[in-house]
Amino acid sequence: MDLETVLGPNGEQIVICVTVKLNTLNNGVITKLFMNDLIDPVNGGNNMWKSVIDFINNLIKPNDDVKSKKPFKYYIYTHNLGSFDGYFIYKGLAKLYSDNPYSIGCIIDNHNKFININILFKKHVLIFLDSLRLFPVKLNDLAEQFNTPGKLSEYNQDFNNLELLRSNSKLLEQFSDYALQDVISLFDIMTKAQTIYIELYNIDITTVVSLPSLSLKIFRLNFKTIPIPILKGIEDEFIRNAYFGGHTDISEAYSEDLHYYDIISLYPNAMLNDLPGKFIKDHKNMKAIKLENFFGFVKVIVETLPNLKVPLLPYRDYETGRVSYPIGKWTGTYFSQELLAVLPHGYKITLIEGREYERVNGIFTDYVNNFFSKKANSTGSERFIAKLHLNTLYGVFGRRQDNIETLNINNGDLPKYISTRLIKGFIEINENTTTLLMYTHIHSEILSKLKNLLSTKSLSYESTVKSNVAIAAAITSYARIHMIPYLLLGVLYTDTYSIFTKYPLPDHLLGKELGMMKDELNGLTIKQACFIDIKKYGYWFIDKDGNRIEKSVIAGVKRDSISFDEITRIFNGEVITKDIPNRFNKSVKDLNIIIKDTTVSIDNNSYKTRKDNIYLPLYVNTIDNKMIVFINRFINKIINKIKKIKEYFNIS
Repeated sequence: MDLETVLGPNGEQIVICVTVKLNTLNNGVITKLFMNDLIDPVNGGNNMWKSVIDFINNLIKPNDDVKSKKPFKYYIYTHNLGSFDGYFIYKGLAKLYSDNPYSIGCIIDNHNKFININILFKKHVLIFLDSLRLFPVKLNDLAEQFNTPGKLSEYNQDFNNLELLRSNSKLLEQFSDYALQDVISLFDIMTKAQTIYIELYNIDITTVVSLPSLSLKIFRLNFKTIPIPILKGIEDEFIRNAYFGGHTDISEAYSEDLHYYDIISLYPNAMLNDLPGKFIKDHKNMKAIKLENFFGFVKVIVETLPNLKVPLLPYRDYETGRVSYPIGKWTGTYFSQELLAVLPHGYKITLIEGREYERVNGIFTDYVNNFFSKKANSTGSERFIAKLHLNTLYGVFGRRQDNIETLNINNGDLPKYISTRLIKGFIEINENTTTLLMYTHIHSEILSKLKNLLSTKSLSYESTVKSNVAIAAAITSYARIHMIPYLLLGVLYTDTYSIFTKYPLPDHLLGKELGMMKDELNGLTIKQACFIDIKKYGYWFIDKDGNRIEKSVIAGVKRDSISFDEITRIFNGEVITKDIPNRFNKSVKDLNIIIKDTTVSIDNNSYKTRKDNIYLPLYVNTIDNKMIVFINRFINKIINKIKKIKEYFNIS
């Protein structure tokens, strides 16, 4: 399914048409477009959505006479259900079935993105899924990878003008042809994808909702030979403090004649190391334990040399959430092997408490080798799929053990539910119906008892998360360990697996194998580079044809859209204002999306202090100032909670 929107009277986007392409048992493949009322699309939406659902239901012809305890499931994909289509689909269906709100449900993640939407009928359920969660690339790029036709014509800005669509029949015809292109392309892509995954891995892609969960299922059914335990909540909480991302840092501001390298498959390479297996023992006192004899996760006191030039150990500021690489003294939780790796480089480590695990080798070896080989030796969709799964499996083990349960209720029941649920937020469907977004990971036993006591007719849609953050934390630690030798050579800027350095790496470090470095510029050098902050830099070089190529990375701005002249002006203190066209502003509360032009200001502020051309490491001391830090964290948590409540309820 696909839908097209136009600008509404209040600046919000309104669905003007829905396109469907489906495969039926008796009628073959059918494609159809459903147009909204062009005169009054706001109030005409109900009729459009009713036509869509009636059309689908009539074609699939579910047999109500068949006796089955579970309803038959029919799957409908849209590309970007999570952040766009889902807003309109859920809003339209919830209004259509407002007389029976319990027949509509959805799963929403913690970023307020739709994972799925469900309509429950007597003997079947329609389940809307997001193909973008499975294949996170633009639809046209996805069509190219699967060798299917993509967009055949360009978008016309007049399509967003409802008045023009009403008055210009030729434009409306062009719009209708354009609207059908995406749904035809997506149907062909997903049909091919389903065939590939069944043939290669014996997996039906409708049984998963995301690329990480698809990777996990491939691993579990085809490669898993060693048991992986699921951590309990208290274990997860302890080890999650040791779960950091890749090493990202900045050390020098401006330079010339630089080399730019990437590590090949950094995380897959890290997955080949020894990983935590079965839990052995909880150590509350580690005074008698040597770090070299321990494998697991440790809470420690870290102290660095005062003049340490290349900090290597990450630190998370719990007030701001920022991860940095500081000097000083602090308490933190880390993977034992990372602590061993930094010890020779200016760190003193005092062990406090830890969780010890069995050391297991080869958990992911077959999986990594299989997909790395396919990535290196195949083309087209097979290479695309191999690349996706090679880089996403490790992350699934780091998923948080929390879910969002959604429940449609009549507004008259709202006080009862608010008093007995842990509410994350609301979706206002209409004057009669509200969708509750509820936490289920906190006090789950209490919530379960309350549900039984209330005995409502509600349908519960929950996402069961199974993770082992010890695996993910160990893998990311190994990735940072892998970076240490390169960082010690002298790096101006690093971002997980990329480095910018003044000196060319020796040939023995370059190659095409896992964990080897790749020269991103193939022997060319960067003429000038400015590093202003993390995710805020630019550079230029001369390509082999003599052309000047400029590159820039600014968070929140389209890549390479800032010229190097602008980068240098920002670097020298000027604030640059950049126009950002068609920025999406979304409201989960009322499921409205407003697309409008906006501007952003870019300055030279950095989270690190710069002295001359060098960025000084941050200094932290949470040991000597422990009580002050604790009080500040507590106060900031309260302030942030109040801010969120005020923002949500529009309290000035």
